[in-house]
Amino acid sequence: GSAARLGEEDGETPGPPPGMAGPPRREAPQKPCMLPVRCPQPARGAEELPRQQEQLEDRARRQVDEPGVSEETGCTAAVPLESLEHEWLVKATAGQWSQQLHGLLLTDANLAGKRDFMTGFTALHWAAKSGNCDMVGKIIEVAKKGGTEIDVNAKSYGGYTPLHIAAIHGREDVITTLVKTYNVKVNLRDYSGKKPHHYLKEGSSYAVRHLLGLVYAEVDVLRSTYRGVFTTVSRVLLILYQLHLCLSRTWSTGVNRKALGD
Repeated sequence: GSAARLGEEDGETPGPPPGMAGPPRREAPQKPCMLPVRCPQPARGAEELPRQQEQLEDRARRQVDEPGVSEETGCTAAVPLESLEHEWLVKATAGQWSQQLHGLLLTDANLAGKRDFMTGFTALHWAAKSGNCDMVGKIIEVAKKGGTEIDVNAKSYGGYTPLHIAAIHGREDVITTLVKTYNVKVNLRDYSGKKPHHYLKEGSSYAVRHLLGLVYAEVDVLRSTYRGVFTTVSRVLLILYQLHLCLSRTWSTGVNRKALGD
């Protein structure tokens, strides 16, 4: 008893009496494991990819007749397209002339000038992209018979005319048709400052390069490149000619003096 009292006075906790077991010690609780758990992703089958592609195409088609924001211009379509206009734009994107397109254009000749609100393309742009000369001619002629004059130089939201599009995709037949038959302007620039001939690919025929004015542009480049050379050569020739005249005069004067002295 006295030992217990001394321990209490010293501030120590008294231990259990000898021969008696003390209370069990409590161990510190373990911290839970906080490692992230990764759930295995199910493998996508090959058949799912075509399904996703179809969904994207359906979404793009739905955007034609739904209000939305253009990626190029930021303009919002105020009202949905009419069913006739929607059908025209969807079929025109294929770039193929068909009886359906012919019938739609006979119903409303103004459809020829309608633009896709996402790109600003008209049916002429799609025809030029696909290289379909027959579609180009049919659109212009049928619309004209219906009393509508088509702007063959219409620009898309990127500033591309149908001639730009034909040059970008290397459609030489369409280029020839647009320039020779419908007198499109070959010097219009897009919003990047480029003319159609700037988009011609290497190996383009001389006839097409000539139609788009590339031949004259190449001549201008050669002139500006060699103008300094020509100027220098001409100056040297002029100096040589003047030196020749001076020597000739000196020689003739000397001969005359000798003749007079004799």
